[in-house]
Amino acid sequence: MPRRIRLVLGSLAPLLIVSCGGSDDGGLFTGAGSGGTATGGQGAINGSGGTGANAGAPSGGSAGTPGSGGTPGSGGTPGSGGTPGSGGVAGTPGSGGTPGSGGTPGSGGDPGYTLVNVCTKFPAAICAARKTCCANNYGYDETGCLKKETTECEAGVKSVNDGKATFEVKAIDACLNQAAPLLQTCTFHAKALTDLAKALNSCKAMFNPLKQPGEFCSSDDECAAAAVPDGISGCSSQTGRCYQAIVVGAGQQCDATHVCAAGTRCSQSGSGASCVAANVNDSCSGGSSGCGYGLYCSQGFCQAPKASGSCFSNYYCASFSCGVNGQCISPAPVVSPASCGKG
Repeated sequence: MPRRIRLVLGSLAPLLIVSCGGSDDGGLFTGAGSGGTATGGQGAINGSGGTGANAGAPSGGSAGTPGSGGTPGSGGTPGSGGTPGSGGVAGTPGSGGTPGSGGTPGSGGDPGYTLVNVCTKFPAAICAARKTCCANNYGYDETGCLKKETTECEAGVKSVNDGKATFEVKAIDACLNQAAPLLQTCTFHAKALTDLAKALNSCKAMFNPLKQPGEFCSSDDECAAAAVPDGISGCSSQTGRCYQAIVVGAGQQCDATHVCAAGTRCSQSGSGASCVAANVNDSCSGGSSGCGYGLYCSQGFCQAPKASGSCFSNYYCASFSCGVNGQCISPAPVVSPASCGKG
């Protein structure tokens, strides 16, 4: 894992540009066609469509609670003094009882993830969670998977030790929890885009890069993760600078730093804009970005994405992948041969 996030799709969503304005059907994507100017759309995933990436993230258990120490035994009751003899000397007082021994301390629980043990724990968890999806698509080689993930994890630890990143242990559970549904589904679909972006953000935060929003960058790996549960982050291919944003739902404000979740779209109303439910046949004079993720715009109305056929942008395709020949590519698994230990 590490600096280059390989838990979830890599090639399909390297960059997320957020702008409450967007662009034409094709202009939001590398190599896509042209179209009209968007006036109310939200941002989009940039970069070429294509095959899914190297996903894999389990839901890990929390660390065990350390056992408490045993309760010390109480001391014995002192013996009473001897009864004085009649007319004689008082008897010698009895000695106090022997104090009870302290209880045995309970054993500590699982210490959880630390920078020292993360590369002995996390690779096994990733590979185990990835196993079923791998077996159903490319086959699964546990030894190969563990070797690959351990190497990448160690690179992440080195970046922390070299002062190029910080280790964020709290991000691990978020990473695993957000990536797990993608692995369970196994095959990528367009409506998973915002879930993917959130998982990528959390997983990157484990070995968190240092560059902040607005700083120049050449790849997502250089930009710090957003420090919120539904945050997204990356390096904009349009500006060459790091960005951070948050995914929001219906009824919430949408703008340059608030991106509408899949199933909703950013709609202008009065002086502002908010996320509203996105439906087939909604008006979309501003292009496909105005339909939100999971729909595309054609002849002025939002349409359900295609499983196959011609496309002008990734929005047209259920796989969110419009090939170089202008045809929708079949949905790809969220694992790759390499992530399954087969590469």
